[in-house]
Amino acid sequence: MNTHFEQFHLYGEAINHPATYDFIANELLTYGSYIGNFCDNNQQYIRVLISYPRALFGHKPHIFVTLGEYGTQAIALDNYRLLSEQNIISQFHIPTENIDYTNLVEFLNQIIQRLI
Repeated sequence: MNTHFEQFHLYGEAINHPATYDFIANELLTYGSYIGNFCDNNQQYIRVLISYPRALFGHKPHIFVTLGEYGTQAIALDNYRLLSEQNIISQFHIPTENIDYTNLVEFLNQIIQRLI
């Protein structure tokens, strides 16, 4: 049986797991971006692009999150408050039947918490 990390690389999809969060946070810190598919527990997939540009002039950086065809949002990392399902629904306008918001919110929050 494959480990989680082998599954992550084999299928190229991100799932909620500490090894996934650590891997993606490391990619962001090292290379500044991550692109891949997120898979929730209901086998729904969404393309995720996360960009973490370097802070300039001592300002705290923002993280830019793109979710499929639903748009891009900048999330400030100073005074960061955990995202909620309502944040995702209102900011990205994803139809409620398309994705399990609980898992998506956990996925994004865990990655962001590793960056701050």
